[in-house]
Amino acid sequence: MIAGDRSLTAAASDKAIYYFDTALTVLEDTKGKKLAELLFKRGTAFRAAARWEDCEKDWLAALPLYEAQSEVDAVARICWDLAYQAVWKNETGKSKKLALRGLKAVGETASKGHCLLLASIAHAHSLENDYQSAQSFATQAVTMAEQLGDDHLLGQVLVSRLYVGEHHMKARSMVADGERAVQIVRRLGSPWDLSNSLGITILGYLFLGDLKRTEKACGEVESLASGQGDLGVLLHVDVARYFLQLSRADFAGAEESAEHGIEICLDQGFPWIFAFYCWRGLAQFFQSRWTDAVASFADAVRTELKGVYTGFGTAFELLGKAYQGLIDPESILKRARDILPEPGVISGAGSMAMLQTVVESFGILGKPEGAPALYPMFRMLLDEENVFAFHPELLQKLAGIAAALDGQWKEAEQHLEMALHQADELPYRVEQPEVRRWYAWMLIDRKLPGDREKAHAFLTEAVKMYKEFGMPRHLEIAEALLQKTTPSNGRGHTT
Repeated sequence: MIAGDRSLTAAASDKAIYYFDTALTVLEDTKGKKLAELLFKRGTAFRAAARWEDCEKDWLAALPLYEAQSEVDAVARICWDLAYQAVWKNETGKSKKLALRGLKAVGETASKGHCLLLASIAHAHSLENDYQSAQSFATQAVTMAEQLGDDHLLGQVLVSRLYVGEHHMKARSMVADGERAVQIVRRLGSPWDLSNSLGITILGYLFLGDLKRTEKACGEVESLASGQGDLGVLLHVDVARYFLQLSRADFAGAEESAEHGIEICLDQGFPWIFAFYCWRGLAQFFQSRWTDAVASFADAVRTELKGVYTGFGTAFELLGKAYQGLIDPESILKRARDILPEPGVISGAGSMAMLQTVVESFGILGKPEGAPALYPMFRMLLDEENVFAFHPELLQKLAGIAAALDGQWKEAEQHLEMALHQADELPYRVEQPEVRRWYAWMLIDRKLPGDREKAHAFLTEAVKMYKEFGMPRHLEIAEALLQKTTPSNGRGHTT
C-alpha cells in the first residue's frame, strides 16, 4: 500500500491503481478499516485517471465499512467527495442525500466534516436555482471554517460559494472568494484543491472581463486538472479558451474548444453538453454557417437542463431563428416570458442568457406589444461589475440595445460608448464590428442631429472589420444598415 501511496502522490495514477489492486488481492481483512482505506485510495487513483465511475464504486464500497467502524471523519470525507462528483452530473438530489448521510455521522457539533458537507449542500441548492438556500448554506460553511480556525478547510468550502456565484453571475464576489481560496490552498492544500479553486476562479476573471488574468491562469489550471482527473475543471478551461479565441476573432478555434467540451461531456456522461452546443453554434454563426448554428442550437434545446440553467439552450435557439427570420417577436416573447429575470430578483444563468438573446432578437425583429421593460433587468449584472455572462457578448452592448428598445436614449448611448471602449481596449475583437453596428442602429432610430453621420462612420468601420474577420452574413446586415444613413431611413434591423 505504501508504493500505491507514493505513486498516487506523484500523480502516477495507473501505477497507483496497479499497486492498490495488488494490495487488495492479498488483503485478509475483508470487512474492516484496512479494506476501507484501500478502497478509498484506489478510488482516489481512479479519479486521478479520469475514471470517475470506477472511483464512485470504490468509495461507495468503502463508505459503509467506515460507518461500521464509526470513522466519522472518513465518512464525511467520502460523502463530500461523492457529493462533488454528483453535482458535476447534476444529480443534486443524490448529492444532498450523500451530504445528509455524512451529517448524520458527524452530528451537530462544528467540525471539518460538518463544514464540508454544508458546503456541498450549498452547491446542490445553487444548481436547483435556489439562490437563498445556497447562499445560506455556503455562508454557514465559511463561517464555521473561520470559527474553527482551519484555513485549509476555509479554502475548500469557499469553492462551493464560488459555484453559487458562477450559477448566478456574481463576478465580483466570485473573484474575491476565488483569490482568497487560491491563496490559502497554494500554501496548505493539495493539487486537487488548487485545481478546484483556481479552476472556478478563472470564470470569475472571465466574467469581469480580465482576459489577461484568464489566459495566464488557463495553462496552470489545465495542467493541474489533467494531472488530478478534475474533469469538470477541464470544461472550465474550454469555456475560458472559447472566450479568449473570440477575443482574437478566431472562430474556428472557438468552435474547436466547444467541440472539446462536447467530447468530454459525451465521454463522461456530463449533462453540461447543452452549453457547449450553444457555444459551438455561436462560433458557427459568426462564421456565417447559420444552418449549422441552428442545428447546434436545436441540440442545446434537446439536452437543456432544468434548474439554474433553464432556458439556456432555448435562448440561443431563439437568437439564431431571429437572425434568419424564422420566428416572429411575439413567439419569442411567449417562449421567453416565464424565464426572463425579474428586476431586483437574483436569477440564474439560464434566465440571464434568455435576457441577453431576447434583447438582441427584439433589436433584429422589433419589440412586440406587451413586452416588459428589458433595460431594468440588466441592473443586477452590471451592479456586479460583470463584463460578460455565459453568453459571450458584451453586457454593456446588450444593455445599450435594451435601453434603446425602451426609449431611454441617453442610457443607451452611455452603454454603447462603454461597450465600444471595452471591445477596443480589452481587446475583444468579435465585438468590435458588432458594437459599431448596434451603436449605428441606435443612432439611426434616435434621429438626433448628427446621428446619421455618426452612424455612417461606425458602419463604414464595421463593414471593413466584417470583411477582415470573414463574417459575410453580418457584412450583409451592416451594408443594409449603411444604406439607411443615406437620405431615406427606417426602423428595424434589416436581415
